[in-house]
Amino acid sequence: MRDKNFIVCVTGKSGVGKSMFSKMLAARLDFFYVDIDKIGHKIYEDKKVVEKVESIFQQKLTDENGNFDRKRLGGILFSEKDLSKVEKFNNFTKRCMQSFINKELSLHKNVVLDWILLPKTIYWNGSDCKILIRPQNDEERFRHVQNRDGLSEEYLKLRDCAGIDYEVKDFDFVITNDYQMSDFEENLTRVQEKILMQMRKNMSETKIILASKSPRRKELLATIFDEFECIPSDKNEDMSKKMKITELAKNLSGQKAEDIFLRTQGERVVIGSDTMVVLGRKIYGKPKDESDAFSMLKSLSGKTHKVVTGIYVIKFEHGTKTVLCDAVVSKVKFAKMSDEEIWGYIKSGEPMDKAGAYGCQGLARKFIEKIDGDYFAVMGLPVHKTYEICKQLKVLD
Repeated sequence: MRDKNFIVCVTGKSGVGKSMFSKMLAARLDFFYVDIDKIGHKIYEDKKVVEKVESIFQQKLTDENGNFDRKRLGGILFSEKDLSKVEKFNNFTKRCMQSFINKELSLHKNVVLDWILLPKTIYWNGSDCKILIRPQNDEERFRHVQNRDGLSEEYLKLRDCAGIDYEVKDFDFVITNDYQMSDFEENLTRVQEKILMQMRKNMSETKIILASKSPRRKELLATIFDEFECIPSDKNEDMSKKMKITELAKNLSGQKAEDIFLRTQGERVVIGSDTMVVLGRKIYGKPKDESDAFSMLKSLSGKTHKVVTGIYVIKFEHGTKTVLCDAVVSKVKFAKMSDEEIWGYIKSGEPMDKAGAYGCQGLARKFIEKIDGDYFAVMGLPVHKTYEICKQLKVLD
C-alpha cells in the first residue's frame, strides 16, 4: 500500500447508501472514487483466480457459458459452515485485490475507498478518515436492496451475518441514513468540512521525520528536536555506483531519506543517515551472522579504520523541496583483541545490528584506544553537522 496522501474509508452493510455517499463525497472533495466491488469483479476475469476459488470450496463457480457466477459464490460464502474455508478465501482474494487497489492509490493523490470489508484490510489502518454508514432500520434497507438487486430478505440476512461486526468507537464519523436526501446532504457537508480542516492542518504542520529505526540515532536526534517520528526505510541500499566513500555515504543516506519523503505528505523535514566502517578499500556493513561479525572484528583488531557517516536532510515547505547533505569522516583505533575477547563480545549480541560489528557507545568501548573525529558520527548520527544543516534550512529557530 502507498504511504500516503489522504485516504477516506467508507464502509457499512449492503444497501445502506455508502456508495452514493462515497461518490458524492469524492465529487465534493475532488478525490478519486474507488469502487472496491468493481475491482472484486475484475479479479475473476483471471481464470487462475476462479480455479483457485473453486478449489477452496470444491464447487464449480461458472455457468454453462463459462462465465463466473458471483451470486453462486455469494450463496456459498454466506452459508458455508467451515469458517476455515471462508478465511482462506478472504485471504486469497484480498491478496489478489491489493495489486489492483495499490495501482489506483499510486495513480491518484487523494481517494475515497468504498468497501464493505474495509475494517479487515491493510487499508483500514492506513486511512486518514473512517466513516460508517448505518441504516435507521433494516426493513427500509432490505426493501432498498431487494428493489435494486432482486435479492430475497433471507439472503440479505445471511449476508449480514457473514459481514463485519463494526465497533462504532473505531470510526471518525458514524452516519445514520434515514434515506432523506436533506439529512444526507447535511452529513456530507459536515464530513467534507472536517476533512478539509484536517488536510489544511496536515499541510500547515511541519513534521520532523527520522528515516531510521535505530535507537542510537533516535537518541541523538532527540538532542536537537523535542518531537519527531521515526519511519524506517525498507529500501535496499544500492552500493553499485563507483564513487568516493564520502559521496557514497551521502548517497546511501539520501536513498533512505528520499524513500521516506516519497511515502509521506505535507510540510516535512526528512533526515536520513548512513554509517560505514572502512578499512583500506573494504567497506564493512552490518554482519550477516556471528561468523561474519568475527571476521570483521578480527580484521579491525589492532588497526585504525575510518568511520564515514552521511547526513541527508530534505525540507519540503510551500511546495518547494530543498536538500542539503554532507559526510563526516572519523578515525577509530582498535586495540589488539584476542579471539576469546572477540567471541565474548559477539555473544553479547551487541555487534549484530551495527556497521563494522561494533558500537562505540556500548561494550566495544573497552577495545577502542582512540577516536579522532566526531564521536557521535561514529555512534550513528553527526549531531553537530545535522544541527548546522537544519539551521541552514531554517528548520530551527
